[in-house]
Amino acid sequence: MSRRKHNLQPTVALEVTRTHLLATIIRVPAGAAGPVVRCRQIKWRNAAVSLATPAGASEFTAALKQLATEEKLSGCEAGICLNEEFCVTRVVTGATDRVRRELSQLEERTSLYLTLGAGPKTHARSVRQVDARHQHALLTVTNKKVLDTIMAAAREAGLAVSLVEPVLVALARTVNRLQRDLDRPVVLVNLSRESFELGISYQGQLLLDYRPGGKSAQNGVAEIVHHHLARLDRYCQRYFQIPSGSLCEIFLCGGAEEVERAKLNFSSDPRLRVEPLPLDELSEIWAFDGSEAKTPFSALLGTQLALQKLSTDALGPNFMERIRAETRQPLLPALMRSAWPIAAALLLSLILTGLGVMKQATVEELSAQLKTLEPSAQKISQWRMKQITADKKTKYLTAIAKKLDRPDWQEMVATVGHCLPDDVWLETITIQSDGKMQLTGAAYGEGGIYEFIRYLKDYPSLTQVALEQTTPTNLASGPATKFDLNCDLTGHAGQAKQEKKP
Repeated sequence: MSRRKHNLQPTVALEVTRTHLLATIIRVPAGAAGPVVRCRQIKWRNAAVSLATPAGASEFTAALKQLATEEKLSGCEAGICLNEEFCVTRVVTGATDRVRRELSQLEERTSLYLTLGAGPKTHARSVRQVDARHQHALLTVTNKKVLDTIMAAAREAGLAVSLVEPVLVALARTVNRLQRDLDRPVVLVNLSRESFELGISYQGQLLLDYRPGGKSAQNGVAEIVHHHLARLDRYCQRYFQIPSGSLCEIFLCGGAEEVERAKLNFSSDPRLRVEPLPLDELSEIWAFDGSEAKTPFSALLGTQLALQKLSTDALGPNFMERIRAETRQPLLPALMRSAWPIAAALLLSLILTGLGVMKQATVEELSAQLKTLEPSAQKISQWRMKQITADKKTKYLTAIAKKLDRPDWQEMVATVGHCLPDDVWLETITIQSDGKMQLTGAAYGEGGIYEFIRYLKDYPSLTQVALEQTTPTNLASGPATKFDLNCDLTGHAGQAKQEKKP
């Protein structure tokens, strides 16, 4: 389901030649049973000398933007093929140490590829492990300014470029999908309007990118291939242990006119089987809309195989890997996308920590207040204990008091006061705990004292009324007599009455 979903996404493959821009667009139109391939060819170069010039960059960008607008390619994944005009591929095979050493030497000599134009060069590599001790590596070199121009134009056109590779690598992928190089290597001849390039493909891997001298003559393609075929055959025998004479099948790729003309030139040699790539056999995975001849787009179909994830074993050098490595993306957006859960967790942790600190500060403040209140709390506790003790004592005393028979002191004092004659007055009344009461007072005459004693004896609550002593004294108002009386309290009037009865 994942692969099918990916395949339904529109993809575009572009091949840049000296004067033209070739494109294959794969999408699933409404009502179609499967993906449909649309082929387009547009001229990008008009007055510019080359793609590396400002005029060339302007014309190429305008042509690519026009194609993207007409085909509605904004946001589509894109792959780009560079033909022999813009890149050179070198193949190294053998022991691992030898491959590593020769790759390093080739990278050091990238600036010497003057046919790619002036200015700095850039390169991309791919290394495949043949077995435990042997590797097969490809190194592709291109002009950095040309590559930057192509990438800038793709960005302005709204394309998401994920693959930039040589044409021969893409052609080898197409041949492998057609199952033409499974049991023996085949020769690939990529024809353009101005020149051609040779390659050897075996099981989807590019074994050689060969640039013979005199290749600019279109009419001499067959003669040049015959001249170098034996050398190519020996190369396959030496480095890949392929039997002699295996190079007998040649596939022609490029424009229809160039392919037909080259095929006629090869017809004189019966040992070779020369034919265009049978691209119709790809109809099992794609349908073609028939708007253009398929022959010029052979390499782009190989790039589409990589974009559509239909071939992952035959991947070669990809300049996008180097571009991504050299381009430093802004860290902030990437961090925001990948680290926001961590940031959210940290923010929540900080908030909780702050709340904890505030609560701790409140607790410490309350603890300090409690320490200052400890003496008061101890006093309150002591007072509470005293209050509890007093309440208990009061409770007990109240219970005792309820059981005691106490006289009515107010009534008794009032009665004693009524018993006083007019010339007698009291100074003190003392009542002891045993019920003894002592009265001290004075009178102008002894008759009033005895009269007062008689009255007290008639009071029911008093018994044993007796005069203790009398003492003459002089007051400011005249001579008087002080007296002391003693008596006992009966505690109850009714009881006192009962005691007086015989």
